[in-house]
Amino acid sequence: MYILKKIISLILLCLIGVVTFILATDYKPNAIEKLDVANRSDKENAPSKEMTIGIFNIGYGGLDASQDFFMDGGTGSRSKSPEKTKENVSKSIAFLQKKDADVYLLQEVDIDSKRTYNINEQLMITDTLATYDYAATPYYKVPFVPVPLRAPYGKVEMNLLTVSRYKMSEGTRYALPIDESIPNKYFYLDRCLMETVIPLDNEKELVVINVHLSAYDKAGKVKEAQLEWIENYIAAADLENKYYIFGGDWNLIMTDTSIEDLENQRDYWLEKPADFKGRGFEWIYDERVNTVRELDAPYKKGETFERVIDGYLVSPNLEVVSVETADLGFESSDHNPVMLEVKFK
Repeated sequence: MYILKKIISLILLCLIGVVTFILATDYKPNAIEKLDVANRSDKENAPSKEMTIGIFNIGYGGLDASQDFFMDGGTGSRSKSPEKTKENVSKSIAFLQKKDADVYLLQEVDIDSKRTYNINEQLMITDTLATYDYAATPYYKVPFVPVPLRAPYGKVEMNLLTVSRYKMSEGTRYALPIDESIPNKYFYLDRCLMETVIPLDNEKELVVINVHLSAYDKAGKVKEAQLEWIENYIAAADLENKYYIFGGDWNLIMTDTSIEDLENQRDYWLEKPADFKGRGFEWIYDERVNTVRELDAPYKKGETFERVIDGYLVSPNLEVVSVETADLGFESSDHNPVMLEVKFK
């Protein structure tokens, strides 16, 4: 009995220690935080004629076509190897270089995570795009994620990253509503918007907003709260002096859905709201090519569930020239990148 009590006491002490550690190390960003911008571009005041933008969720360099993911019904929790991680990120970077856009909004960029062997993917990107300004902010920063039990995620540090050919004058992180339930609050992503500002040669500004809304939100309540937050942001937007482009991974089905779609769609990919209050802001996406694939198993074209969930929300003082999703076959990421060209009105 004495030994049993000792064992129980030891287990309780360990649990108390783990809980204390989690509470003490929980990442608690402020509602609004100013960000440092790395000014490396020599191109001041972007031309107020046309602009090309690219969005790409790079799947933290670990979700290439051969991978599955435990949260989607698969078993994987880490990139296959350090070499494969670098290969995947390098392929994503090669695409960015080839397209040569003015601005890129990137999601799921690991900087120091066990799942990607502590490789600084952001450094790989910014070292290659060495003449681009950039700003970044954490939105998944947890010292230890204990699942899955057979191969825990461990430490995760992941950023949103925005890079620009032209000078960016400022950057701001805006915290979005998150799942406040326990333990999700401590182990899920701290969703946010990252706003960066590019001065234009017409004395106005282009505001680009990097977006990655919640997934695994079965009831859709968190995502609804995040969209309401964005509606309020848009309500206060200065359309006289600024142009706005939101871009990224919305975790919303962009295209019109059929009965079959609704039967098959995953519970974390909800439809974009038909009653979105956006002051004339327009949802922009390419319905011809899917932007995300399911991760319950390695990718098989024609068999794997796919949908369009990556795209843009563009202010009415911009004219959309083109939008095109690059079909990369999910070779290096579970997402395909989407390119946008706009004209300034």
